[in-house]
Amino acid sequence: MVNANEGSVEISQGMRFLNLRNGERIETNFVDGSYSRSQFESARILLGDAPVTDKIFQRSSGKSTWVLFKSNLPQDRGELAWRIGSIWSCLNLVIIGLSFATPQVRRANSWGIVWALLAFIVYFNTMSLSQNWVAAGKLSMPYALLGTHGVIMLGAMSLLYWRDGSWRKIGLAALHKEGR
Repeated sequence: MVNANEGSVEISQGMRFLNLRNGERIETNFVDGSYSRSQFESARILLGDAPVTDKIFQRSSGKSTWVLFKSNLPQDRGELAWRIGSIWSCLNLVIIGLSFATPQVRRANSWGIVWALLAFIVYFNTMSLSQNWVAAGKLSMPYALLGTHGVIMLGAMSLLYWRDGSWRKIGLAALHKEGR
């Protein structure tokens, strides 16, 4: 077993090497149960042949947000839509949670939790679907964000507004103005 504080992958002469720094190696003899322990400042381990291409493919999820903003690749735009949507979804999920919370604490009813969980599952799957559509070039990022998170926010705000009964208060205020 090998443990190290730092490590990096290096490509040299068509081969990949793992460079480890400040670590230790423990070798166990399974026959008699003895083991030996050695410490090292640096070690270089051969991983195998390097990829054929000169560029190493870096997944979009491993790139910084700033790099994703500057990129026009569909996969990068999909990852950026996911990251922006994750922030927006936090606000939306709070609003959804508030709209499903029951104001009557003495009523033993768990339907609010069930509906909130169902809303989360549908919302999360819709976020994943919109990320895949943006990455495939089927949908632009602004439409994906507004179509997914904007619609959810409008629905959650409407549900909260309806649950709060504010629509009734507006109707009663209009009746009082007319003198009824």
